[in-house]
Amino acid sequence: MLSEDGRTLYFRSDRPSAMGGFNVFVATRPTIAAAFGAPVFVPNVNAAGDDGPSFISPDGCRIYLSSDRLGNNDIFVATRGT
Repeated sequence: MLSEDGRTLYFRSDRPSAMGGFNVFVATRPTIAAAFGAPVFVPNVNAAGDDGPSFISPDGCRIYLSSDRLGNNDIFVATRGT
């Protein structure tokens, strides 16, 4: 999921992390012409099981993700301040 300004990329990956399974990572870049930096594990969003981003709000304050953390694949939302 690419942010509205094109400078932040949220994605699902099974790269090594403390949570295991698939998790949400984020990579940023200073301008849309620049390459993305190294991906970072998104804290406070991931859980045991498989998680993946589905939608990022235009203001970047809400991320909707699919997760099987409760046994079924459900949609969750995480919010942050501006």
